[in-house]
Amino acid sequence: MYDDGDAQSLVEEITAALNSPSRVFKLSYYNEYKSYLRMYDDGDAQSLVEEITAALDSPSQFFFTQLYHRAQGPLTNSTLEPYLTLLQIFMRGEVGAYLEGRTSLPDLTPGQLVKLRLLAVVELTARRRSVKLVELAELLRLDTIVEVQKLLIAGIQRGVLTCEIDEGAGLVHLGQTIGSHITPEYCDHMILGLESWSGQCNGVRDTITRNVTDASECMHRARERRDAFERKLKNVQGTVPESDFSGGSSSKSRRLLA
Repeated sequence: MYDDGDAQSLVEEITAALNSPSRVFKLSYYNEYKSYLRMYDDGDAQSLVEEITAALDSPSQFFFTQLYHRAQGPLTNSTLEPYLTLLQIFMRGEVGAYLEGRTSLPDLTPGQLVKLRLLAVVELTARRRSVKLVELAELLRLDTIVEVQKLLIAGIQRGVLTCEIDEGAGLVHLGQTIGSHITPEYCDHMILGLESWSGQCNGVRDTITRNVTDASECMHRARERRDAFERKLKNVQGTVPESDFSGGSSSKSRRLLA
């Protein structure tokens, strides 16, 4: 929601653009800013509410950034505000924030709550690669470890994440996920993750280089042995009588080839 300072800044920028002799396409400039200047009426708000609800219901939609920014305006309709808050909660995977503020937020269906919990796991992978099942149950606000395991299995089946559950150690090893919304507080974690991945790639490259070098040296030695044998065979062929070629090798030729 924009305050008076934001609005005044936009007014000054638009005025400067209209006065500029080089700015010809006034309509395109207006279109560039109209999303910021839009005031939603009841019909607009209801349409966006339905779109947000459909996005949260969709089993395949897990990213809401564009929808969220499109729904923002300087004077947000009161009907729309709780849904914008709900979108933010989904974008951050904050199960606790929803459950603690649910009295002022739209009710979630069981399917939407599963999606929110899966998004919480996705967000967790930005910081962790393994987590205790007990800790994960607390984060997801689930009562039992069995419920956590069922949720993780559902995430695997839906292609949202990959993980390994170590029941003996009580751990979940998190693997690949669909990705997550990038927020400033995760940048350091992302950089560390990329650096670690880069180091692993360099290690794999060095191993491959060593293997290729070793294989090349082995091939070179094998060729040298083959060439030496062929030269020796050619020399031996010159000393063996022709009868030995038609009637089998003699003991003398066998000794020469040995």
